[in-house]
Amino acid sequence: MRELSKPDLINFLYGKVGRWDSIWWNGELIGIGEALGLASELLPSECAMCSHDEVLLPTHLAPVARNRVDRS
Repeated sequence: MRELSKPDLINFLYGKVGRWDSIWWNGELIGIGEALGLASELLPSECAMCSHDEVLLPTHLAPVARNRVDRS
């Protein structure tokens, strides 16, 4: 995995257009177009951890994990 800035993340996702239909985004399989939309909404200071088919946003994982625990 490598850490990417917002602009690098958008470039990473654009590189997948036409090659892949979907990507894992914080554990959820979504379309590349949706991923590009979500990436464009990120704050300029946010970074993502990326592998060849997965994007993890550490700043977004903690609230998601807390919600899952609270519902249990």
